[in-house]
Amino acid sequence: MSTLTACLIVRDEERLLPGCLASLAGIATRIVVVDTGSSDRSVEIAMSHGAEVRHFAWCDDFSAARNFAIEGVRGGHVLLIDADERLGPGAARVLRRVLRKDRVDLGLLPLHDANSLDAPAAAVLDGSQRRGEPVLLPRLLRRTGDLRWEGIIHEQVSGWLRCAERRVEIVDAPLVHYGAVAALRKERGKDQRNRELLERHLAAHPGDLVMRSFLARELLRAGMREAALEQGARAWGDLLALGARAASLNVIQPATVHAWLLLESRRFEAAIAALAHARELAGEHPNLSLLEGACCEQLALEAAAAGDQRAWLERAATALNRCLEAHGRPLISELLPGATHWAAATRLGTVQLLAGRPELARTSFQRALSTKPDHLEARLGQIEALIDADVLGPAIAATEPLLKHDSPDAWLLAAAAVARLGREEDLRLFASQTRQSLARVPFLAPHRRLRWIEIERALVAV
Repeated sequence: MSTLTACLIVRDEERLLPGCLASLAGIATRIVVVDTGSSDRSVEIAMSHGAEVRHFAWCDDFSAARNFAIEGVRGGHVLLIDADERLGPGAARVLRRVLRKDRVDLGLLPLHDANSLDAPAAAVLDGSQRRGEPVLLPRLLRRTGDLRWEGIIHEQVSGWLRCAERRVEIVDAPLVHYGAVAALRKERGKDQRNRELLERHLAAHPGDLVMRSFLARELLRAGMREAALEQGARAWGDLLALGARAASLNVIQPATVHAWLLLESRRFEAAIAALAHARELAGEHPNLSLLEGACCEQLALEAAAAGDQRAWLERAATALNRCLEAHGRPLISELLPGATHWAAATRLGTVQLLAGRPELARTSFQRALSTKPDHLEARLGQIEALIDADVLGPAIAATEPLLKHDSPDAWLLAAAAVARLGREEDLRLFASQTRQSLARVPFLAPHRRLRWIEIERALVAV
């Protein structure tokens, strides 16, 4: 049986640290807390829970602190956990079983973001008080002599993984994360801190294209789109300049950011070319397929010839099915949200609608809703599939609760349903509401512009 050493980096975490340390009781053989300069009771709290406290002079480098934490760990496994996280119910039992078998070199643990600081762990895990979907992160690692983290932020163990054959598995020991709560992130200035760390690092190391792609992502999240485009393109250009040597890097990260930015800029074919190149270097990954599917969907909408449209839709469906087939597989590079379930299923449902296959589309949208019940685009897509299948009564009933969102898509679908029933007065009412809503926001799904044209033609005819 392997031993488990929990390693934490801490600074002024007296509010959340007790919950984290309490969750490690009975499973961690040893707890190493690296304090980077706390001025509150963090050190005292750590020692009261039996943790070994080590002091580290902060140098704007998370990997340096991680590596310092494991210096005294000679074997067994390391659990990487932060003070704003805790092991969820049942996690200790799962970890104990994995340590007993001692066959895993790298365990990917699901991280669940709480939507509030007082959300009970159980409610976060069942999704009722969770923000977004859980993501798999490399958190359980065998302590080998060459284990090292890389990157000043968003630290990774990519080099360690490449230098030997490692056994990677999904370990269903959930982590509950409170650090993503918006108020806490704002209070601590995490987003600005991340950008500043990356900018300082790149000033000293301009050739670090992976960190540059992370900066592009941070800029995009901050709404600084032009700056994000510049940094993403530069990171991708640096990667292309490496040629075959780029295969030794985390290609998926810069490829994902670059292709996403190209997609947002409607440069669909350029994005597809970048994704194909990334696939040659790094192999298949759901991020690449999801973005390819989204680009092909948009190219189908722009195609003038019916044959070209069919070809793009078929290619999109193939790419999106690859995403869904990857669900549950262990993957190291960070996934786009919903890349192997709700996002891919929603895009596939839309592609099937455009291909005139409403029954298949209903199944895909239902698959999306089974993992993300509040996903508005999937709910609207399911209604649209009902309309195209002439299941109009249930379509109208499903539309009614969505009208409160004042979404042009919902008003449009209501108009489409009553148009098929020949209800002219309702058609005029819903079309008017669609027009008013469109003056405020665009359609959530761009393909509905085509359906809106059909409705306007129907209004002229009545």
